Amino acid sequence: MKSRNIIASIMLLTAIPLLVNCQIRVENKGTSNDRRIIVESLFGTKRVVGSEKTCTTKLSDLNSFESIRIDGCADIEFQQSTDGKTEVTVIVAENLTDLVDITSEHGTLRVSYTEKYNKISIINSQLKIIVSNPHLSRVIINGSGDVLLKGNVHSKELALNINGSSDINANALSCEQLEVTINGSGEANLAGKADNAMLIINGSGDIDAENLLCKKAKAYITGSGDIDCYATETLDAKVTGSGEISYRGDAKVTGKNITRK
Repeated sequence: MKSRNIIASIMLLTAIPLLVNCQIRVENKGTSNDRRIIVESLFGTKRVVGSEKTCTTKLSDLNSFESIRIDGCADIEFQQSTDGKTEVTVIVAENLTDLVDITSEHGTLRVSYTEKYNKISIINSQLKIIVSNPHLSRVIINGSGDVLLKGNVHSKELALNINGSSDINANALSCEQLEVTINGSGEANLAGKADNAMLIINGSGDIDAENLLCKKAKAYITGSGDIDCYATETLDAKVTGSGEISYRGDAKVTGKNITRK
């Protein structure tokens, strides 16, 4: 899969002039835990730097949910519970405990920044949400961050949607219907099995499903993305742009310019 070292270097070089032309002040509301370092550039952009210490909070009294939606930058770790219980734990920088708003409505656990931080760039928030829940049918990520589906995840239907530059890693999926869509430069690394899988990239993203054993698969790219998949019965594939699709398995293939490994 593609390395992000070049992208990281470009981001660092871009940030240097912004930090040179800025003022740094400390906002203290009475306690060290509530101290924030505010970086204000000459262009009026505000950045808040998270503290090194973190605060851990366990949430209770949440409504039941099967979907997770992230709006912003957060790392998510999901594990399917076997006892029917739901647990949500929030880890964040000690001086940013009011950073996120977490709600559970209409079957969706939503993680978003509070209004106070909507127009502020957050540096080193250390934000991580750990979720244990018996069911999972959809994950939607609008922004950046890493999502880990830890351990065995069984779902009749599962949709994974990345809008931005996030990464999803799942090492032991078991699904009848799986749909993975990347709009942007995100990455999905998948392993396990699925009866039917649809893999879609709009942009420069990557889907590594080489270790996801699928009976029937569909793989579509619009842009410069890459898809690696494994199909045993049928594979319908199409590339519009400079993207690449490669596959393993003995599937009957429909499509052109598809590479067999």
